[in-house]
Amino acid sequence: MPTYNERQNLEPVAGRVRVALPEADLLVVDDNSPDGTGDIADKLAEADPHVQVMHRTEKGGLGRRTWPGSAGRSSVATT
Repeated sequence: MPTYNERQNLEPVAGRVRVALPEADLLVVDDNSPDGTGDIADKLAEADPHVQVMHRTEKGGLGRRTWPGSAGRSSVATT
């Protein structure tokens, strides 16, 4: 799931994805968000082994946020 400045949206959206696809792994790609999105993603990953986080060190835009999810090792849900 590509993210940038999604602090307020990440938990509810990730929760809905996990409910809809409980066996799928969810990869959250944080595009160097300055609002704390990455910290929230890390907390979600700590609480749920099906959530993984990739932190980008620079803002790469939607294409670069989405691309890492397409090469996942298991089922990945992206939005």
